[in-house]
Amino acid sequence: MQFSQIRNILANPSTRLVVGVTTFIIAIEAFFFLSPHPLEFPMDDAYIHFVYAENLASHGKLFFSDPSEIGIGTTSPLWVFLLAGFRLLGIPPALSANFLGILMLITLSGSLYVLFRPAWKSPYLLLAILLIAISGNLVWFSLSGMDTILFLGLGVLSLLVYQTGNWTWLGITIGLTILARPEGIMLAGAIALVDVWSNRGIRKELIKAMTLGAMISVPWFIYLYLRSGYILPTSAIGKQFSFDIGLDFIASRYPILADFVYLRNISYPLAWLSYLMLFALGGKSLPHPYLFEESTFGVGSYAPSAWAIPLWLFIVLPLFIAGVRRVASLKKWQVWVQNVDSRPLVTLGAWIVLHNLTYMFFLPVIGTASRYGAINHIMLWILLAIGASHFAARPVLARVLAIGLIGIAVINNLHWNRVYDSNVEHMRTVRMQAAYAYRDLIPAEENCAVFDIGAIRYFSGRPIVDVSGLTNPEPLEWVREHRADAYLVDKGVTCLILPGQADGTEEGWIDFIALLGFENSEYFTLQELYTFEMDPDRWMVGYLATGNQHRSVVIYSLKPVK
Repeated sequence: MQFSQIRNILANPSTRLVVGVTTFIIAIEAFFFLSPHPLEFPMDDAYIHFVYAENLASHGKLFFSDPSEIGIGTTSPLWVFLLAGFRLLGIPPALSANFLGILMLITLSGSLYVLFRPAWKSPYLLLAILLIAISGNLVWFSLSGMDTILFLGLGVLSLLVYQTGNWTWLGITIGLTILARPEGIMLAGAIALVDVWSNRGIRKELIKAMTLGAMISVPWFIYLYLRSGYILPTSAIGKQFSFDIGLDFIASRYPILADFVYLRNISYPLAWLSYLMLFALGGKSLPHPYLFEESTFGVGSYAPSAWAIPLWLFIVLPLFIAGVRRVASLKKWQVWVQNVDSRPLVTLGAWIVLHNLTYMFFLPVIGTASRYGAINHIMLWILLAIGASHFAARPVLARVLAIGLIGIAVINNLHWNRVYDSNVEHMRTVRMQAAYAYRDLIPAEENCAVFDIGAIRYFSGRPIVDVSGLTNPEPLEWVREHRADAYLVDKGVTCLILPGQADGTEEGWIDFIALLGFENSEYFTLQELYTFEMDPDRWMVGYLATGNQHRSVVIYSLKPVK
């Protein structure tokens, strides 16, 4: 398909209507999600990017606490550069992040419609786009202050440009997608594989696009290696190390989970299926009664609502089976890959597979609102809409299934609005208050170590020692060797800010004091100075879906052992 055909689709009144309606829907959703605190965010990691952007705009250097740092705690240089660019124009990161997130969700929805339209001329394409536009998960991502929707939007734009055959722009969009997140390399790989498959060889145009994409993105990785000795950002290395350490700790405390933990690569697809059923398809968004009320290893019940069972059996399962049957055919893929209109759709499928394989072996984690596998939410709604199209010959049944699917998505959207509110409330009442206490109540000469570094650094304005491994993976090696306390002594740390265990009760999967080995340190004892916590019921609404924040944060003073 040529660019002129894309232009004709964009000029079509029906396309403009679809884009206009989805823009209106997303704007209304953003208004309700952001009320009443439009410039605060549900994730600590968002503030890591904000710190980098502020420092880049103010000092012209990419650092978190100290200009001499060798590590890089952001996996999205493009997101930081964009936020810093807006900051130079006088627009704070909190405002530009929301603007870019909403804009990219609109771009994502519209691009998917234009991408699919030539090959899927069906009302069910409208259903798929509507489901994506009202996905509570995707709205949460777009307003999280993170790079997630920027990455997805640029990726789908790359597929759209590939469809037009404009190789220069393809190279540019691929390069930008990789700068948005390094796993964008999997998109480049998917495009290359599909193009070689369809043309029985490597075209010079493909080499041109990939070379241009590399020229845009590779200097960043060279810079990382020269600065830190790693080809990936130290945040990615630290996240992987801390994930492994955390899972080993969970396995030691909950032997029943040991097999799952040690087979986590194999269990990753099952974990994702469970996550989608619970947090996208009604499992936790539908009301009581739940199948059981008992907590799951002390962190609240992950049991689904009893109302979800009939929805899964009579709506989701038939649509899922029908959708899989319509796309899971090698013969169909061989036909589709030869058609220029449907080839990018094959590429989208290949990208989804490669992306999940990357995380399956590198970072098989379900958490922090599942942003690492956000592409799976696109796959979910498109697959179910394809399944609904299978019943088009039976219009009454097709309408019932489509309405049921929309109902599930709307309920999920409302649930994620509550999740978002809970997450923001936690940031306001716990993380931000801890940051203000560090700024105002802890003497300036104190040297404080912090695990969740974003909000503490951003709102306190004070330098910290990072023990999470995001800006420097060194402390994680000390943790692995059970010498985390020695690391703090080596760095001259005199205070500590950690996720807590409020009132001595379980409030998350990880007990950080036990994990870090501070219970019986030979170097110091911990004296609790300040504890910040939120209502447990309100906290649980956000924690079950995201797993990214304990109920409390505690500031400790380190008292040397005499």
